[in-house]
Amino acid sequence: MLNIQILVGRIASKPVTKDVTSGDRTTKVTTFKLMTHEWYKGEEKEEAHDIEAWGEGLAKLLNGATSRLGDTIGFAGQTRHDSWKDAQDVWHNRTWCVIDGNTKVALIARSAKNKREPGEEG
Repeated sequence: MLNIQILVGRIASKPVTKDVTSGDRTTKVTTFKLMTHEWYKGEEKEEAHDIEAWGEGLAKLLNGATSRLGDTIGFAGQTRHDSWKDAQDVWHNRTWCVIDGNTKVALIARSAKNKREPGEEG
């Protein structure tokens, strides 16, 4: 079986990076929202995806080294789903996409408001 999710969309929230420690190992995890669009029967549908990116390289890329809010990026990740019951006995569901440090993230288009002038720092 194969669990793969291919997404191309706009970075829709400022990426937030945190250090996560497991045993004696610490790694970075960056979370953000990605907006995708599709057309159905002449109407546009926009959907938000929660993304979890693991690793130092992805943290640097998503926090302004290469990409910025509004830029269009594309990648393949894995779908994750979790369900839990809270203290009030109400069920909650969460679905998100995980990409790891081995994932190639492609910057497809720079948002017009984010275009840099030659020589401008990121």
